[in-house]
Amino acid sequence: MATLPTELFHDIAEQVAARSYKRPAEVIVSLFNLRLTSRDVCTAVRDTFLKTLFSDRQYHYTTYALKNLVNISSHPILRKRLGRLLIHVASPQLWDLERFPPGPCGA
Repeated sequence: MATLPTELFHDIAEQVAARSYKRPAEVIVSLFNLRLTSRDVCTAVRDTFLKTLFSDRQYHYTTYALKNLVNISSHPILRKRLGRLLIHVASPQLWDLERFPPGPCGA
Protein backbone atom coordinates (compact mmCIF):
# COMPACT_ATOMS: atom_id res chain seq x y z
CA MET A 1 0.00 0.00 0.00
CA ALA A 2 2.88 2.34 0.62
CA THR A 3 3.65 2.32 -3.10
CA LEU A 4 0.25 3.76 -4.08
CA PRO A 5 0.21 7.48 -4.85
CA THR A 6 -0.95 9.86 -2.14
CA GLU A 7 -3.52 11.38 -4.49
CA LEU A 8 -5.32 8.03 -4.69
CA PHE A 9 -5.92 8.01 -0.93
CA HIS A 10 -7.03 11.62 -1.06
CA ASP A 11 -9.55 10.73 -3.81
CA ILE A 12 -10.82 7.74 -1.81
CA ALA A 13 -11.34 9.96 1.24
CA GLU A 14 -13.17 12.55 -0.88
CA GLN A 15 -15.49 9.85 -2.25
CA VAL A 16 -16.22 8.58 1.25
CA ALA A 17 -16.84 12.12 2.53
CA ALA A 18 -19.18 12.85 -0.39
CA ARG A 19 -21.58 10.30 1.11
CA SER A 20 -21.74 12.11 4.45
CA TYR A 21 -25.21 13.50 3.78
CA LYS A 22 -26.62 9.94 3.64
CA ARG A 23 -25.02 8.31 6.67
CA PRO A 24 -22.77 10.70 8.60
CA ALA A 25 -21.84 8.23 11.35
CA GLU A 26 -20.69 5.59 8.86
CA VAL A 27 -18.62 8.18 7.00
CA ILE A 28 -16.80 9.20 10.18
CA VAL A 29 -16.07 5.56 11.04
CA SER A 30 -14.85 4.89 7.49
CA LEU A 31 -12.53 7.90 7.57
CA PHE A 32 -11.20 6.87 10.99
CA ASN A 33 -10.52 3.37 9.67
CA LEU A 34 -8.81 4.75 6.56
CA ARG A 35 -6.57 6.88 8.77
CA LEU A 36 -5.60 3.82 10.82
CA THR A 37 -4.24 2.06 7.74
CA SER A 38 -0.81 3.68 7.91
CA ARG A 39 0.91 6.92 8.78
CA ASP A 40 1.23 7.89 5.11
CA VAL A 41 -2.47 7.30 4.48
CA CYS A 42 -3.35 9.22 7.65
CA THR A 43 -1.36 12.19 6.38
CA ALA A 44 -2.87 11.91 2.89
CA VAL A 45 -6.47 12.02 4.12
CA ARG A 46 -6.00 14.54 6.95
CA ASP A 47 -7.53 17.53 5.14
CA THR A 48 -10.61 15.62 4.04
CA PHE A 49 -11.03 14.10 7.49
CA LEU A 50 -10.79 17.45 9.25
CA LYS A 51 -13.07 19.17 6.75
CA THR A 52 -15.70 16.44 7.14
CA LEU A 53 -15.52 16.24 10.91
CA PHE A 54 -15.00 19.88 11.89
CA SER A 55 -16.54 22.15 9.24
CA ASP A 56 -19.96 22.00 10.96
CA ARG A 57 -20.21 21.09 14.65
CA GLN A 58 -23.29 20.82 16.85
CA TYR A 59 -23.24 20.68 20.63
CA HIS A 60 -25.73 20.67 23.45
CA TYR A 61 -25.12 23.24 26.13
CA THR A 62 -23.39 21.06 28.71
CA THR A 63 -20.20 21.33 30.71
CA TYR A 64 -18.71 18.39 28.81
CA ALA A 65 -19.49 19.96 25.42
CA LEU A 66 -18.06 23.31 26.43
CA LYS A 67 -14.86 21.65 27.67
CA ASN A 68 -14.64 19.86 24.33
CA LEU A 69 -14.99 23.19 22.50
CA VAL A 70 -12.25 24.71 24.66
CA ASN A 71 -9.97 21.78 23.75
CA ILE A 72 -10.74 22.22 20.04
CA SER A 73 -10.11 25.96 20.21
CA SER A 74 -6.73 25.44 21.88
CA HIS A 75 -5.57 22.81 19.37
CA PRO A 76 -3.26 24.38 16.73
CA ILE A 77 -4.79 22.48 13.77
CA LEU A 78 -8.39 21.89 14.82
CA ARG A 79 -9.12 25.50 15.74
CA LYS A 80 -8.47 26.54 12.13
CA ARG A 81 -10.90 23.90 10.81
CA LEU A 82 -13.99 24.74 12.84
CA GLY A 83 -16.32 26.45 10.40
CA ARG A 84 -19.86 26.66 11.72
CA LEU A 85 -20.86 26.06 15.31
CA LEU A 86 -24.39 25.40 16.50
CA ILE A 87 -25.08 25.16 20.23
CA HIS A 88 -28.43 23.72 21.30
CA VAL A 89 -29.86 25.25 24.43
CA ALA A 90 -32.90 23.61 26.03
CA SER A 91 -34.60 24.42 29.25
CA PRO A 92 -34.48 21.72 31.97
CA GLN A 93 -38.30 21.72 32.01
CA LEU A 94 -38.22 20.19 28.52
CA TRP A 95 -36.18 17.18 29.64
CA ASP A 96 -37.82 13.96 30.69
CA LEU A 97 -35.92 13.66 33.96
CA GLU A 98 -37.26 10.21 34.81
CA ARG A 99 -36.00 8.63 31.60
CA PHE A 100 -32.91 10.81 31.16
CA PRO A 101 -31.66 12.02 34.56
CA PRO A 102 -29.13 14.86 34.60
CA GLY A 103 -25.50 13.86 34.39
CA PRO A 104 -22.86 14.54 37.05
CA CYS A 105 -22.44 18.10 35.76
CA GLY A 106 -26.17 18.79 36.26
CA ALA A 107 -27.01 18.91 32.56
